[in-house]
Amino acid sequence: RAATLGSGSYGAVVQVYDDDGNEYAAKLFEEDEEESDDGYDEEAEDDDDDYEPSGGNDGALPIGVLREISILRFLNGAHPNIMRVQDVSELDQDGQRRLCMVMPKMQGDLSAAIANGSLQNKQKLLIAARLLHALSFMHSHGLIHRDIKPDNVLLDQDGNPVLADFSLAKQHNV
Repeated sequence: RAATLGSGSYGAVVQVYDDDGNEYAAKLFEEDEEESDDGYDEEAEDDDDDYEPSGGNDGALPIGVLREISILRFLNGAHPNIMRVQDVSELDQDGQRRLCMVMPKMQGDLSAAIANGSLQNKQKLLIAARLLHALSFMHSHGLIHRDIKPDNVLLDQDGNPVLADFSLAKQHNV
């Protein structure tokens, strides 16, 4: 059984390995029982600027899941401080098919680093600068994140910030 690294509103993140023994994190998405509120009133916004994920949705997955996968595939590898996707596939878990997004395994999130007081002032400034650069990059590609918080900033093995969780992201007109 894979070790659970974390969980969120759309499923669990587990530790996985490829055939060569390389370590990754896999986000296992839950099917949508009823479309949950993603924190924003979609009807109050102009529908013309909604980011529409590519591909169909048979209603089994929340729109936020499809949005996150689509945006991360679009941005994949284009910026060092935005989460990369290694693979998206379906797997059979306990007789149920589940969508799985495989990403590099991170050492933790910014929230934990803040809580344990391990960040020096120089590191804090570097993290802020790199996140601002990642956000500027996203904005230049017509995307806004809409859920920036320490829990959604992961730290890679070298302590570099990586922006994650794009389930609330939107396209905007520049």
